[in-house]
Amino acid sequence: MQAVNDAVDEVSSLLNKFQECAPDLSDPMSAAAYAADELTDAKEGFVRYFSDEEENFYLSYVDPVVVGRQAFHSTNDFVVGVGVNLRDTACAIVDAALDIILGINKGTTDVSFMDPVVVGRHVFSVVNDTVSGAVGDIRDALCAVVDIVLDVTKGTSAIC
Repeated sequence: MQAVNDAVDEVSSLLNKFQECAPDLSDPMSAAAYAADELTDAKEGFVRYFSDEEENFYLSYVDPVVVGRQAFHSTNDFVVGVGVNLRDTACAIVDAALDIILGINKGTTDVSFMDPVVVGRHVFSVVNDTVSGAVGDIRDALCAVVDIVLDVTKGTSAIC
């Protein structure tokens, strides 16, 4: 029960600290110093969470099965998300190309009136949206992994 109370206190102090002294992100040095301080606090919180009353650190308190399971599921979700996005993108490109080619071959698609600038703009827009979506998915997955790692090292989530 004490570990839960310590974790709640750590989270509330972290939130209060962030609200009071959030770094100016336009200055790289202050952002780097803030990140270094937070990593140091996270390390100290991790050591404190797995230490006994006499402040002896015991790594045997860490259950590698639970930590490994969380790491596996996070990695699996990330890889599956990227794979699904790539598959959907490839299928959409192939379907669109085949529809256009079949339409031209059958004579149902007349390309004599098409303006290449308009078509190029549309192709660029579709490619831009697709790449932005893939990058956004990768960013979200990486942020989720970092959040899990920080939660575990700060002691804010139960890993046992």
